[in-house]
Amino acid sequence: LCPFCRWPAEKWWPQIWAPLVGVGLRRCHVKCAEAALDEAASALEPKFGQSLRELLKHSKSALYARKPAGRMSKEEERVSKLA
Repeated sequence: LCPFCRWPAEKWWPQIWAPLVGVGLRRCHVKCAEAALDEAASALEPKFGQSLRELLKHSKSALYARKPAGRMSKEEERVSKLA
């Protein structure tokens, strides 16, 4: 079950393995994890939440593909900040 919506995580995609505070890794829907980022007391580990927010900002469409994947290069990030 998705720890956020309590629906079966195996049925819907895309899914990610997310570290939850005090619980460990749990499979959840990307949409649910994205919604949890906006909560004041998020169940997501803070460092993971920050990384997920950054990944969604740069390549949101990649996580919603049939086979989700993300790639981020520090060099690309530096260049985009300079532009």
